[in-house]
This record gives sequence, structure tokens and C-alpha cells, in this order.
Amino acid sequence: MTRIYDQRTLTNYQAVAICLDNRTQSDIAKDYGISRILVKRIQNGRRYANVTEHVRNKQRFVVRL
Repeated sequence: MTRIYDQRTLTNYQAVAICLDNRTQSDIAKDYGISRILVKRIQNGRRYANVTEHVRNKQRFVVRL
């Protein structure tokens, strides 16, 4: 069995946007060209945790571009 890993690197802004997105994980994954599993991991804090911590904790945050 061959495993396919996401080769795309997301920006911090994209990780926060994914965390805030209320659509289905499949729809988000299609838009960003990543797997549904990666979307799930971002929203659960297993990936990009340092960037999305404030979003997941519903704290105020500032996004600097």
C-alpha cells in the first residue's frame, strides 16, 4: 500500500482560515489542494498548533500578514 502525503506547505494565514472555516472538511480540502485528514488535524490542533491555538481556544488574536 502506498501512502500519499500532502506535499503542499500552507501559510499561517491559510491554517487560521482553515481552522475558522465552517464548511465540510472535504470541501475545504478541495479548495486548498490538501487531504481531508490534514484539514482535520489543523482543526484539532495536531498541525499548525502554534498558529491556530488562539482560534481553537476562542481567544482574540491578530493575524499579521
